[in-house]
Amino acid sequence: MNKDRSANRKIFWLAGGIILLMILFFFFGGNSLWNTLVLQNRVTKLETKVDSLEEVNRKMREHIKALSSEDLRVIEEEARSHGMIKPGEKVYLLRSKNEGSDK
Repeated sequence: MNKDRSANRKIFWLAGGIILLMILFFFFGGNSLWNTLVLQNRVTKLETKVDSLEEVNRKMREHIKALSSEDLRVIEEEARSHGMIKPGEKVYLLRSKNEGSDK
């Protein structure tokens, strides 16, 4: 009877060990569930970044197209945004009250 009980215990522990190894391999092995979840999260983040960069790229292409259309209004707005002035134009620099009070 003790031999049967001992054999049953060995089978129980062996089966438990095999099941534990299978679970560990399933969650942490090469193509494991954990690895799949991590990679899926990374793919989602990269897809979001790609979408964002495609939108930036689209806006830049529109801006380039507007600048190359020779529409003087667009070109002047761009030049003004970079602080450029027309030949013969006078520039007036305005100081705030705080700048003039240190004299």
